Amino acid sequence: SHDIADSSRAAKVRLAVMEYKDEGDEYVTKVRARFTTKFDKIRSALTSLVASGGGDIPEAVVAAVRGALDELEWDPDAAKTIILIADAPSHADDPGRRGLGALAAKRGVAIDTVIVGTGTYAGGYDASAVSAMPSGDGGGDDGDGSSGSGDDAVDNLDAIAKAVGHGELFDATRDAKSYRSHVTRILADLRAGASSLSSAKSSDVAFVVDTTGSMGSACSALNEMSGPIGAFIDAGNRIAVVNYKDKGDEFVSRTEVGFTKSTDDVMAAFRRLEASGGGDLPESVYAGLWEAAGLSWRPKAGRVIILIADAEAHRWPPRDKVYKWFEDTGAGLAVIKTGSW
Repeated sequence: SHDIADSSRAAKVRLAVMEYKDEGDEYVTKVRARFTTKFDKIRSALTSLVASGGGDIPEAVVAAVRGALDELEWDPDAAKTIILIADAPSHADDPGRRGLGALAAKRGVAIDTVIVGTGTYAGGYDASAVSAMPSGDGGGDDGDGSSGSGDDAVDNLDAIAKAVGHGELFDATRDAKSYRSHVTRILADLRAGASSLSSAKSSDVAFVVDTTGSMGSACSALNEMSGPIGAFIDAGNRIAVVNYKDKGDEFVSRTEVGFTKSTDDVMAAFRRLEASGGGDLPESVYAGLWEAAGLSWRPKAGRVIILIADAEAHRWPPRDKVYKWFEDTGAGLAVIKTGSW
């Protein structure tokens, strides 16, 4: 609490504590402390927590987040964040999970997840539901014995990064500065020949950006990247920009600009990115990656995709084709994810 206050400097900081367990326990959710500036009350609330109950792996994650959104008195003018600390996924059949991320985004509340422990749990709906990448023919266990092609099956962004031979994962907070820092580092390392993503002297880099409703900070960050983008292009590299949302939106994926050596064209494409749509937490990540795979890549240049996202991927086609493309081409994948779901 004191670290949060110190890092916020002159800003007024209020904290609250909500506890959750699961259906069938003594209680499902309980507000231990409402928003307050008195950190001794927060300390007392935290020290009152006792680990008990549960019984199965999934817990009442959805009820906890919905409870925090509805039961706490959020300041409409404040920056708002839920810090979810958990080691288990939500129940896969919880009817309240659909649209929960969109509800939080609509209310301006970021959700940062701290995953505790090393268990791999599939079938849930939040960031702690780490869906291990299946091998072979693309089948796999979604936690309920079904194949990996159902609408409820998802792939975690961490798992996507690990599944690619030359893959790296970068954790970003929701502020634009964090996005810019990671993009600048990735492009600088590629330019200097010091990146595990590609050892080629010249590279084609495709930005694949989730532009659903919760991604406003990412869109803002990219609008201020003309310096690093220009330096990268001036070194003989090319950049393309792909935009994706989800089924039911105005479009699922589209190319904003194909590979170009024009900084102005890239920046114009970034400015066209608009955070809107979505509605449930998984998005059409694989559609965006497949759109990028179909671009006109140079045969002898390095191939790198920078995926910027904050939500899991629907385990829909063209998932298998995406992974085969990475395997066949040796392309690198940098995943920049927020601390959100």
